Amino acid sequence: MTLVSLLLTPPISPTDGSAVMNLPSYVPPLLCDSKVQTIDTQVLQRYLDRGGHCNVRHPGTNLSLLAWATKSSSIYGIQLLLNHDSTLKSNKCSRTDVIRFPSGSGVTAIHLASQQNFVEALAVFENYLRLDSLDGQWDVVDDKGWTPLHYGVRSNACQAVDFLLYHGAFGSPKDRMGVTPLTLALLLDHLDMVRRLIHTLDDHDFVTLLQRRTTMDGADDKAKDHSTTTGFSNAMWTLLLNHHYDDVDWDDGLRDEWLYLAVFWNRADVLALILQHQHDRSKKKSIVPPPSLSPSSSSRSPSSTYRLEDSSIIYYALQQGKLSMVKELYQAGHLVPITPLGDNPCLLYAAAHGFLDVIPVLYTSTTSDQCLQLTLQLAGPLRSHVLHQLNSVLAIDRIMLLNPTDLSALAL
Repeated sequence: MTLVSLLLTPPISPTDGSAVMNLPSYVPPLLCDSKVQTIDTQVLQRYLDRGGHCNVRHPGTNLSLLAWATKSSSIYGIQLLLNHDSTLKSNKCSRTDVIRFPSGSGVTAIHLASQQNFVEALAVFENYLRLDSLDGQWDVVDDKGWTPLHYGVRSNACQAVDFLLYHGAFGSPKDRMGVTPLTLALLLDHLDMVRRLIHTLDDHDFVTLLQRRTTMDGADDKAKDHSTTTGFSNAMWTLLLNHHYDDVDWDDGLRDEWLYLAVFWNRADVLALILQHQHDRSKKKSIVPPPSLSPSSSSRSPSSTYRLEDSSIIYYALQQGKLSMVKELYQAGHLVPITPLGDNPCLLYAAAHGFLDVIPVLYTSTTSDQCLQLTLQLAGPLRSHVLHQLNSVLAIDRIMLLNPTDLSALAL
């Protein structure tokens, strides 16, 4: 008999699917203060002609001169600051120093140009940064650790993000809280941005989805789509699931971390989406299951006509006491793990902890008599109830073999 741990999993899993990230407080407002005056390029010209320093901050807005010109969408002002050679030389300041000079909170002109979708300004900055052969030219960060790519994603500035990615911006930089541009796009439900950054998708980003739930109060249940229960649109889920499953041959028995994460975060709604996607995908590919995974291996086969190889996910859900997920995984085609000797760890675990509802689901025809006897022993005072549950799936001869002197449990 294979030894298995019958201890309950520590309560490390969220039980209500609540978000752990407060989106409104995490994402600061856009830097679009209407009180900021447009920069006066004539005054700027006179200031520079008199030898004024380029890298100073406006006392009212705390913006650098270049950031102010960028905020004003003034290409002429930007060119004045970057092409005034006499001022740059007298101040011993390079164009790169001017471009990357931070305003308040560490925000640079590059951040503002990305936020405003100001591609013309980005092109000017890229030209001078490239002339200086500056590696990592787009990795400048503000006090939160946000890159220009973060700013472009936040304001849904598609052209600016395209420009940054095309000119070598790193696609998945993390800020001080570990949030990548793709994570931010998911939080803000910016589908166009997700499409541009989908190549950076990993498990970290998927966890972001699991941490967010949006329910529309008062909506008709029949009219609700996935966006009202999962917080994301159907198009978003289709995009993410297609990318996750299309690039890897999951039928080779690879562990699918997304299933485990959905169970861990107690997201039955997301788990249902994943299982449905797996089902639709298998039908399109006309997957024929190998003999070892055929429905006949269980005395109570699920409704689907295919089986999935990673059976440990059922034991994982069972250990966390998520019995509805156990049933859903089984019905979707995931096998109950059975050892070559007929040991059934899931059945033992369920009996030991009184999980009566899933006893019929966890029993398989390959479960050994020795394992069934131990199952009844571990059930303790619930022995008769476990036996009654087994009655729905066991043949009468096996029932009598397990309990030859007392069949009262069968009448419960």
